[in-house]
Amino acid sequence: MRVVADGMSQIREVSGGSGFGSQNMLPLHFGLAHATIIDSLIITFPVAHIPPLVYENLTPNQYYELPNIVIDIACTNVISPISLSDCESSIYPAVQIKNVGNVPAQNFRVSCDLCNGPSRTQIDSLSIGYLGVDDSLIVEFCSFVPPQCGRFYRIEGITKLIGDRHPHNDTAGAYFYSGYSHDLRCGPILSPEPETLILPIIPQVVISNQGVTTETGFPVGCNILLGDSLVSTQQLIYHSYLPPFSSDTVIFPQFQPVVSGIYDISLATLLADDRNRSNDSASILINVDLGSCSYVLGDVNNNGIRNAMDVVYAVNYFKGRSIPPYHCLCQHFGEIYVAGDVNGSCSFEGLDVTCMVNYYKGFAGMSPCPYCPPIEGIIILSHPNDNNKPSIQISK
Repeated sequence: MRVVADGMSQIREVSGGSGFGSQNMLPLHFGLAHATIIDSLIITFPVAHIPPLVYENLTPNQYYELPNIVIDIACTNVISPISLSDCESSIYPAVQIKNVGNVPAQNFRVSCDLCNGPSRTQIDSLSIGYLGVDDSLIVEFCSFVPPQCGRFYRIEGITKLIGDRHPHNDTAGAYFYSGYSHDLRCGPILSPEPETLILPIIPQVVISNQGVTTETGFPVGCNILLGDSLVSTQQLIYHSYLPPFSSDTVIFPQFQPVVSGIYDISLATLLADDRNRSNDSASILINVDLGSCSYVLGDVNNNGIRNAMDVVYAVNYFKGRSIPPYHCLCQHFGEIYVAGDVNGSCSFEGLDVTCMVNYYKGFAGMSPCPYCPPIEGIIILSHPNDNNKPSIQISK
């Protein structure tokens, strides 16, 4: 401790003790003679990170008690990176520190660490020359590129000051997601399910945004192949809005297989700017067994032709006078009388007779059970007055 008064300078030191079992007096006494004012009182600490304390224009003949020295540099918050960051671009980390102690601090360090689970890597460490009491400072570190895309990381700023009284506030951290700028994921496929296949096929798939950009107006496609042949193209269902870390279900129009076989259903997001193509598509193989239903739709009496006599035969059947000559084992429905099911309900009942009558009157069409169509394929019959579609002319 140094006192300057009336042109004279005096120095005293505070020491815990200089002998065995003894202790020096802690108060320091300065004789100032006839000085009427103390020009300066300078307190110097034996550590490099606390600058000298200077008091000026003090009154002599007084006891002055120094406050308890609190050394405390806090790392208050992470300024950068933000919660979402492009993993293909450099990240510039920055933290804010503040001197919350009651003495200035100098010549201390602030470091920046990148944490990934239990692993920790130091990105940078900087030396701070001086920080006054209650002063704040934003510390900017060198840039880096995250080691992997599609991961959550934690960035931490750490103050390192010898003698810091409150180490609990030395660290501030924030999690951020390092992802591609544009990254849509296709999958899982919700429908169809191979174990519980229900026809017709209605493809449904979950899409999710794993990038850091909100996507708008992007297409999702669906192709259905039988062997090497493309049997259905249902592409370009546009999805209007999908923020990061959100998902949605895309439902495509139904598809009715007309032949048995193994179908390959492929679905994909079709975002032009997608930076990660490895998760853009999903596919599934399903085995469709339509049985061996060979019949003429509406040929109730099974004589190979369709005419008004089939209506008579159907009426007699429901009156108990006719025996159905042909059953077909239909997937998911068991045995049904497929030729008589003309309204597509996968059952033979009185409404089918009404549908047949309306067909021959020219009021309605006929359609087979979609789960067990004729092996020749599905033909939906319009009424006989439509010259552009198959029909049966009735002679009176």
